[in-house]
Amino acid sequence: MKPQRESRRASSKKKDSLKQLQREIETNMKAIYQKKSKIEELAKSTIEELIKFRDLDRKTKELQKTTSRKEKEKTMTPKKVKARIPSNKNNNRFELDYELTNMKMIRKILELSTAFEEHQCEQRKEKFGSTGLETNGAKKILIIEDDLTTIKIISHLLVQNNFSVEFSQDAEEGLRKVFKEKPDLILLDIMLPGMDGFQLLTKLKATRETSHIPVIILSSLADERNVIKGLEKGASDYILKPFSPQILFFKIKKTLALNNEYLTDYRHL
Repeated sequence: MKPQRESRRASSKKKDSLKQLQREIETNMKAIYQKKSKIEELAKSTIEELIKFRDLDRKTKELQKTTSRKEKEKTMTPKKVKARIPSNKNNNRFELDYELTNMKMIRKILELSTAFEEHQCEQRKEKFGSTGLETNGAKKILIIEDDLTTIKIISHLLVQNNFSVEFSQDAEEGLRKVFKEKPDLILLDIMLPGMDGFQLLTKLKATRETSHIPVIILSSLADERNVIKGLEKGASDYILKPFSPQILFFKIKKTLALNNEYLTDYRHL
């Protein structure tokens, strides 16, 4: 009887130890998921701010060029040209410098906040290969955009959600990649070196092998004429820059779902 009691006690202690270990694991996992959730929220918000400040940087450079040109005109013809410089010029420059400093800080925060995701990407690469994605069933998105920062922001968003991503920084190379990679959807900028986005879209929709691929335009050309032009040439949607990453992701999913329904119905005809 005594050996049986000792065996029962030992077994009971083991069970208690296992339960305690399980509780600790669950507690640690909750903490990990909470941290990951906070990091993802921070990454989304900083991505939106980074897009805004990138556009501010462009406007700042344009302002500096305009100011420099006016100062040259004033120096060359001081009697004829009267440069109209606002009285609060120094204040404006101070504000722009302050915003640019904020942009650099946000870029740094974005790099830090994506460290956890980069670690996960490395783990996925070890498991699934160089892309870090399960190729079986993963939708492929081709980004044709000349701005590398925008490419990185969109790629980060898509890879987080298990999409396969390819990109090109000019229209000619982008056209070649469409035939080579056969993407499920194309994100297309309008202002590209060489052939512009409208010309590329026209070629894609006029070619039988590529006419079925949905194209979403991403552009800072906000006037109504260009938006209508893009939609008339066959774009599925027209999104203005700066854009919300969440809205972009929602529209990508919706466009893919609608195109899948269309292709399914077409095959049954």
